[in-house]
Amino acid sequence: MNSTVVIMFLVFATAFYRIGNNEYKRGFLFAGISLLLSVVGFFSPWGVLASIFAQMGILIAMTLINLIRKPRE
Repeated sequence: MNSTVVIMFLVFATAFYRIGNNEYKRGFLFAGISLLLSVVGFFSPWGVLASIFAQMGILIAMTLINLIRKPRE
């Protein structure tokens, strides 16, 4: 694992921390999920591509949650 991959994982985790903190008040949860899926995806046969797809999956899941839940007042 080179430094570029580690920086990519940290950038994704930081982005999901900020989104999770602003939208759901659970920034550490989303950052942890992002890091976990990045590492698991990296060690799969697809490597970095699996990590990127995992991050896209998190973003799609968050978008669907926002579409389904009732708006706050």
